[in-house]
Amino acid sequence: MTKFLLSVCIALTLFLPAIPENYAVLDTTGRSLISPSTINYIFESNNQLYYDTGGEIFFYFTNAVPTGNTIESYSLSVFNNWNLGRHDTANGILVTIATGNGLVWMTVGDGLRQHMPVAVISQYIENYFLEYSNNADYNMAVLSLFNALSDRLYLLFPPDIYQYAQTAYAPAQAQAETNGNNWSTTFWAILIVLGLFGLLYFISSRSRRKRRPLAPAIPMPARRRTAAPRKQAPNAPQIVPFKPRK
Repeated sequence: MTKFLLSVCIALTLFLPAIPENYAVLDTTGRSLISPSTINYIFESNNQLYYDTGGEIFFYFTNAVPTGNTIESYSLSVFNNWNLGRHDTANGILVTIATGNGLVWMTVGDGLRQHMPVAVISQYIENYFLEYSNNADYNMAVLSLFNALSDRLYLLFPPDIYQYAQTAYAPAQAQAETNGNNWSTTFWAILIVLGLFGLLYFISSRSRRKRRPLAPAIPMPARRRTAAPRKQAPNAPQIVPFKPRK
């Protein structure tokens, strides 16, 4: 029980440095193991690497691994705290170097684990880092390992495919969503306008009906009754009017 509580206290007090903002090499040893030109080169190359492949490579120098941790577990804790690599590719890399213990380890994201298992990681460290770090030339060790890992990321995540996925698919999907939203907005706008026109027409028609004046009554012309001519009997003598003599 005492050992368990001690392990918990050590885990809670584990020092996890903050991710550097303007460079990709963090040296907490206080000995300036990496030259400013190398730091600038890795920083600029890392920005291009992140843009092209989504991956990034960071180096963390410390004097010693915290008590109760291995170099692998401590490197993993710092890696998770820094959240390296783009979330959709998960191809970040952290190289942790404990100079006082003479230990170095490389932690990779989930997107690289099948391509870079423990055997491959050990090979990269031995071929590109230890060759220089054994002679205390950490500057060349960092340069050599960074260039080798950068080439590996470009091989596994070609920029043309990655950039096509980022610049073609994502904007197309966003444009499709935008078009859908625009059509929906346009449809409702048209429906509202038609409803307003219908309401205004209904109100105006009712107003015209109420205010329409009555048409004046047109008097019908009176019928004139004319007396029908009297008919004479067929054998009756005709009466000739008398004209007086002058």
